[in-house]
Amino acid sequence: MFKLAHELGKTVSELENTISESELYEWMEYFEKYPPLVDRVEMQLAMLTQATIAPYSKKSLELQDFMITGQKDIKMLEGQELENFIFERLG
Repeated sequence: MFKLAHELGKTVSELENTISESELYEWMEYFEKYPPLVDRVEMQLAMLTQATIAPYSKKSLELQDFMITGQKDIKMLEGQELENFIFERLG
């Protein structure tokens, strides 16, 4: 609901009071077919990162390994933590 509110420039409360359940399902189908720009950019960056790292990796890398959408406990990695994260992916 928050993603739809953001895309339409409304609050969640406004949507809850003005949108029907059937329209909400139609929006869900729409976003599945045409993801918002931020989701497309994340996917493209994940693909680029995967393609860049894959030749150096001993492990099979999944696209989800490089996506942050849907993951919990996301934090910015720096220094040694970032290096460890990269080497874990490389195997």
